[in-house]
Amino acid sequence: STADNPEIFVRESSDSYALLSKEFAVALQFLREHSNESIYVPDVVRVSGVSRRTLEGLFQKYLGRGIYQEIRSGRIATAKRLLATTTLSLAEISRRSGFNNISALEAAIVQKFGCTGGELRAKLASS
Repeated sequence: STADNPEIFVRESSDSYALLSKEFAVALQFLREHSNESIYVPDVVRVSGVSRRTLEGLFQKYLGRGIYQEIRSGRIATAKRLLATTTLSLAEISRRSGFNNISALEAAIVQKFGCTGGELRAKLASS
């Protein structure tokens, strides 16, 4: 039970209840709070208080993907939201979503959605 193991606690998410390790929950919360910044794997590892190897294992266990993939997923989600809800330039969106430059943003959008940023914005506007 969770009472027997202080390293485990129940966390309520918008989707479901999940049994998570404290270190994983701290790392995930950090990612959520800083998804619009240029954060990197070592930043997440530092706040978690465990080794990179341990944290990578926790991310694989709970999310089925690594730390970097989760960072990238958050950046893409932020960029998509900004494309859908603002008229900001791609340069500004890349900055606000944590990408280093427009090329990195465009490459991520093409990989994830199969279209350019401008095309994605048009699709989102028409849906």
